[in-house]
Amino acid sequence: MGSCSLQLPLINLADKTLEPGSSKWAEVRSDVRKALEDFGCFEASYDKVSLELQESIMKTMEELFALPVETKQRNVCPKPYVGYLNHNNLSESLGISNANILENINEFTQQLWPHGDGNENISKTIQLFAEKLVEIDVMVRRMVWR
Repeated sequence: MGSCSLQLPLINLADKTLEPGSSKWAEVRSDVRKALEDFGCFEASYDKVSLELQESIMKTMEELFALPVETKQRNVCPKPYVGYLNHNNLSESLGISNANILENINEFTQQLWPHGDGNENISKTIQLFAEKLVEIDVMVRRMVWR
């Protein structure tokens, strides 16, 4: 029996000539739409996230998920699937609504570290990374909906 290997499309969203209305925009937009139709997702190449920020967000995630379960369970939200979720110990998730807004991140860190000022370093790292994710999100939505 042979194995089936699925390769997600890799789409470069960092091209300097990628401006709405340009031929490059039309080309990438077509690639994005096809990837979403065929796979529901794609891998994005986006060089606007510095190596330092990449390393910092990975360290932050390791620190957050190393917290005791009781601490992570303080991450609650009235929206479904946004707070702390544990899927039969197979995977966990923590959620922050609108994580590019520092106030929301500070509320999140206050939930986890209530007897202090949250965690300023973690808050700033999450905000900086979330801002880059929002840039990608806005760009892809423009491509899909226009």
